[in-house]
Amino acid sequence: MVLRSSPLRVPVRGWTLATGVAASSAWSIGMLPSTLNDSGHAVDFGRPLWAGTIVGALILLLSIPVAQWIVLRRVLRRAWRWIPVNVAAWMVGLTFTLLPGPFVDEQTTAGVMVVAFVVGGICMAATVATCTGLWLRRELGQELRIESKKRVSLRESGLNA
Repeated sequence: MVLRSSPLRVPVRGWTLATGVAASSAWSIGMLPSTLNDSGHAVDFGRPLWAGTIVGALILLLSIPVAQWIVLRRVLRRAWRWIPVNVAAWMVGLTFTLLPGPFVDEQTTAGVMVVAFVVGGICMAATVATCTGLWLRRELGQELRIESKKRVSLRESGLNA
C-alpha cells in the first residue's frame, strides 16, 4: 500500500510476489530443524552441522532482501544497499521475536504465552518496517534530488527532458 503512494515506481505485484516467495522459502528453512526433529530425525548440533546451519541462516536472512532487491534495482539507483539495510533490520527485529523465549516455560499459561509472542512479533514487524522505511525514504529523497538536478542541468543546456 505504501509503494502505491510513493513516487518511486516499484511494481507492487512483482514486489509482493518476490516477497511472498522469499518469505515462504525463509519460513521453510527456519522450520527445517524442528520439522526434522518432530519427524524423528533429531538434529544434533554437537556434530559438524554448524557449517550447514550457518549457510541455512545466511540463506534465510538474505532471501527476502535479495528477492526485493531484484525488483527494486529496476527503479532505484544503488538498490544493492537494500540488502545490508534489510538484513540489519531483520537482525534487530528478530531479537523481539526471540525475546519472550527465555521467560516462558511449561508452566506459562497459554494466554500469557500468546500475548508475549504476539507482542514480540508486532515489535519485530514494526522494527523492520521502520528501519527499512526510513532508509527507503532517505534513498528516495536522494533519488528525487538527483533527478531534479538532471532536469535543471538539461534545461540550462537548452535540452528538454
